[in-house]
Amino acid sequence: MIFYLKFMFKNIYQFIKRLIASPADTWKAVETDACQHNIHREYIFPLVLAGTIAAAFGSLFLQEVSLQNVIKTLFFSFLSYCGGFYISACLIKTYIKKRFGSEAEWNTVMHFTAYASTVVFVVNIFVGIIPLSDMFFLRAFDLYTFFIVAQGSFLLKIKENEQVEFVLSTSSFIIFCPMVIGVIIKILMPGL
Repeated sequence: MIFYLKFMFKNIYQFIKRLIASPADTWKAVETDACQHNIHREYIFPLVLAGTIAAAFGSLFLQEVSLQNVIKTLFFSFLSYCGGFYISACLIKTYIKKRFGSEAEWNTVMHFTAYASTVVFVVNIFVGIIPLSDMFFLRAFDLYTFFIVAQGSFLLKIKENEQVEFVLSTSSFIIFCPMVIGVIIKILMPGL
């Protein structure tokens, strides 16, 4: 089990490094690999859990240390990261169908959204570990999502003349959905 986890996180780390360094080449590899693995178990959940654990760890340095605060942080982070991911995937699928009139496969949309969300997941991990208000500038790295989405838009068969609109909308969904979910959770559950 430990060997499997070590292997999985090593593969995720290598993939993130490739995607950030050369998105075009990585998206081409994703296209040829075309959804051959379980994206949830092998990519999304490990990154969501890493971000959630990082946020809980970071909460130990900011707040009064108590089990209740750690559980609140775990709950809030997990819901906002997972909810943000799945809602953005649904929005992307619906957006493609309504705006461009094409029907993208759900599995392809999930893979696209997962990989396009990579920078957001990584930034969430770093912001979670170092949750100082001075570190808010790290959120600026979320803007790299626009470039990653632009490089991978061919995966969803977006025409070149429609790419600007697609990149702006899709990247906004990916970046802002977790934030909006977090705000909604804080409104519905004061004290989190």
